[in-house]
Amino acid sequence: MEGSRRRGIWFLVIAGALALFTTLIVVAYLNEIRREFGERVNVVVAKRAIPARTPLTADLLELKPIPKTLMSPNYVLDAADILRDTVALVDLQPGDILQRSFLDRNAGLKPGMRAVSMGVNRISGVGGTVRPGNRVDVIVSYQESGFGAQTQKTELLLQDVEVLGVSLLSPRSSQDQNAMALASPATSGENQEQASVEDIPPARFSATGEMLNEATVTLALSAEQALRLTWMENFGKEIRLVIRRLDEKELPPVSPVTISSFR
Repeated sequence: MEGSRRRGIWFLVIAGALALFTTLIVVAYLNEIRREFGERVNVVVAKRAIPARTPLTADLLELKPIPKTLMSPNYVLDAADILRDTVALVDLQPGDILQRSFLDRNAGLKPGMRAVSMGVNRISGVGGTVRPGNRVDVIVSYQESGFGAQTQKTELLLQDVEVLGVSLLSPRSSQDQNAMALASPATSGENQEQASVEDIPPARFSATGEMLNEATVTLALSAEQALRLTWMENFGKEIRLVIRRLDEKELPPVSPVTISSFR
């Protein structure tokens, strides 16, 4: 009987020691967590959904505390730093932390430049591979009249133009949007290179057999270039984009092509 009582006492002592040990471990862990995440800093977040290219205003933003250990140098801490001539380069959802790489001033335009959008289809848009940040040439085809004759001509209208943005004109499935890879400037170059032609959905045509525009491409142009492109959109026959290498800066003169060029 005495032995059973002694064993019971030892069992209680051991159980109490284990419970105390476990409690100490939990308390130490919680203290470590508090030390790690206890200090918090305010960062600027989207108060509501902000579409890409939207100028940022105070009513679109708010402050949100986050653990200091999660802080990134890219995060915006003071809304006053970004409220002057700043736009979002990507779509932002409520609660998204604003990062400086997501923002740009003056709609991404250099002094004297204008943002001009044009519709593109599968052919004129280089098979859906044009993306923000690309440099492109603009090729136009039109009919020229003079001296009682009409001449079809194709020429290089603009060279080394920056693409500011690309957006789909009509909703597609998420699979189609991924295949087209048109929307986001955050898309990595590696993923862009891996996109295959087989993944791109078929082109769309009107009832008359004309290929429909599937997207708008926004270009950075001077005022004169904007007028020339707009004229060609209204009165020309076709406009095509040609993607350039990013390191190709030369602008060699290129002669227009007419039927006589093939004789």
